[in-house]
Amino acid sequence: MRFSLTSLQHLNSKRSSPSGTRSQADLRAVFLLAVLSILSVVLGYSADFEGDSLQDSWKVSHGMPTQAVAPESLAGWWQLNATNELTAADRSSNNLALTLTTVNGSLVPPGAVAEGGTIWRPALYDNGADLQGAYYFTAQANAAYALTDFTFSAWVKTAPASDYQVVALYKDTANFGWQVDTAPNGQARLRWDTAAGANQVVQSATVQTVVKDSAWHQVGVTFTASTGLAQLFVDGRLEASRVIAGSFGPTIKDFRIGDAGYGVAWKGMVDEVRLYKKALSATEVASLPATYFDQDDDGLDTLHEMLLGTHPLQRDTDADGLPDGAEAALGLNATNAADASLLGTSGLTRLQEYRFGLDAANATTGGAVAPTRLVGYWPFELNGTNASPQIANPNYVFDHSVSALPGRLVGVSVTDRAQAFGAGKVGTALVLNGSPFVEVKPSAAVLGDYTVAAWVKTSNTASSNSIFQWQDANGLGFEIG
Repeated sequence: MRFSLTSLQHLNSKRSSPSGTRSQADLRAVFLLAVLSILSVVLGYSADFEGDSLQDSWKVSHGMPTQAVAPESLAGWWQLNATNELTAADRSSNNLALTLTTVNGSLVPPGAVAEGGTIWRPALYDNGADLQGAYYFTAQANAAYALTDFTFSAWVKTAPASDYQVVALYKDTANFGWQVDTAPNGQARLRWDTAAGANQVVQSATVQTVVKDSAWHQVGVTFTASTGLAQLFVDGRLEASRVIAGSFGPTIKDFRIGDAGYGVAWKGMVDEVRLYKKALSATEVASLPATYFDQDDDGLDTLHEMLLGTHPLQRDTDADGLPDGAEAALGLNATNAADASLLGTSGLTRLQEYRFGLDAANATTGGAVAPTRLVGYWPFELNGTNASPQIANPNYVFDHSVSALPGRLVGVSVTDRAQAFGAGKVGTALVLNGSPFVEVKPSAAVLGDYTVAAWVKTSNTASSNSIFQWQDANGLGFEIG
């Protein structure tokens, strides 16, 4: 299926002194070189403060902070990088380590935590902990964890399973609090118990992201006590929210990572856990850390922006009309604008081929429809099954129009994704089975008069099928089905 959206409104676009003695300038230069030498030694040991695989010097040169987000609000920061220990060190100023415990109450076998054992294993950021459904981390009952507003974030990985696996839980002395878990359908979920109501669930009505798919995902929670707003984030995106009735008390009883709670213990891996005494913004949640997030919606995560030399906060670093992710997927140099003018096998430039959806044979008929007024064009030729591994999000969907509005395939697991693209009317098509769909990031572009067109094919005649939906901020819009 090819999809395009056209608007009828235009889119807006070192010297010695002559006497042989050192001058003051020379002395200043020597002093500066000495300082730089000392700094180079110091930075050699702290070139990656967060341990996020991003060089601090590169972050500074691209306007990114080198410290952890909101360090003054950190209640705990556990990177789980141990190799032969029963505890997980805390990098926050509280310095409160988590203790590894067995679910059944027995002693932790020494061999399990030894180097090369079954618990401390290579993970997303250095080492992580494989809890296997048999272990969990518990925190001290300390005033540092007395929460009102808060943010929780953890990177997790587990295989598909029809159960409620618990990532983290927090309880006050009256057993009120919250729990982050995963539902049988693979979704992340947030559960609250307060004096005003038990089992208040925060969960998306549709499957947005499948967390139980043997891949790494970030699960984040924010809570603002003054409004009662609880928000659930997955992979840096807001997935669900709800106003919670009531609250929990100021004295902590339990804070655990991976224990059973209302469900079963976490059966997979955990890495990079943070707890803040502050409700972070959505942008901040997506920076815990920023390594594997696409900050500028160009299809590249921050790590590959660094490796490729592109700017992590600019969608088109060399301003040649091709998003950095598209150039990486096409084997072009995203820092050399001349690449866009190279001729492809079709006789068109690489930029022209991209604008026409990489379909040179149909370029004159398929891609030349009001190109200056094209708001969105999604031919699905570049996708997570054929694009290069630099693409940050395998569910990323490229918009080939000038608008470059990124989309994402929603509600898919690794298995679903492999089956989501196939032969189409022209080139590659998006293949849906009634559950996944493509969501396009909102744009400031106003449609006004518009034309919507797509090639579709279905064998389902027994039910209504939605092809396209558009809604404004008030939930008003239209649907084609």
